[in-house]
Amino acid sequence: MNIKTLEFIHQLLLAETDKRETIYTAARDLQDQYEESETPDRDLINRQCEVADKCMKEHFAALKALRDFEEQEW
Repeated sequence: MNIKTLEFIHQLLLAETDKRETIYTAARDLQDQYEESETPDRDLINRQCEVADKCMKEHFAALKALRDFEEQEW
């Protein structure tokens, strides 16, 4: 594998981590909006909490992949 390929993979991992963080933040913000509404729907809040938790796990997985990649001795 050459350096350009490694640099490209690194950029992809950085972009994916940023994307997943943005999605996670948006999911949590939406959950907060649901919780702060005048007539909170507990079912909707619980479903959004599950979605946000899933997004958080995906973000952490992307972050772990990035860290694993950066820790390699190329």
